[in-house]
Amino acid sequence: MIGVEKYGLRLLGVLIFATTVLTTFSADAADAADIPQFAGQWGYAKQCGSGHYLGLEIQQSGDRVTGEWREGTNARGGGGKLEGQVRGDKLYLRYCSDDEERGYAACPDYSGAEDYFLIDGETLVRHQKYGSSYRRGVALHPDGPGKKVPFDKNCTE
Repeated sequence: MIGVEKYGLRLLGVLIFATTVLTTFSADAADAADIPQFAGQWGYAKQCGSGHYLGLEIQQSGDRVTGEWREGTNARGGGGKLEGQVRGDKLYLRYCSDDEERGYAACPDYSGAEDYFLIDGETLVRHQKYGSSYRRGVALHPDGPGKKVPFDKNCTE
């Protein structure tokens, strides 16, 4: 009888351990499922005047993101790296510049000011930090192979 009790206790221990692992894994998976997904290539383009483009390439792991950015006009532009965090439904980003253009810190140091982005339907809307507040900016569209970013035709700005 002692052998049966010994193996029964071992089996009970294994079952408790497996249940704990599965419960933790399920909770982590549910938390990850609640985090909005921002990963991918995003782009904005405008032809009016001197033009404007903005491109983001975002990799996401849980609530953390890294990637690259590029922004400019028909005359000049810049680019660099980005890092950020998803908080609620917003993606907060900080930037560094490969060429110290656009007012961002030189890589690998990141700027202190954070823009945030929200997914709005099929677009990713930028909200730029101005002082202590934010202003709604451009709406980026999915970009990459087989996709074409539509030109913003609003030339009133």
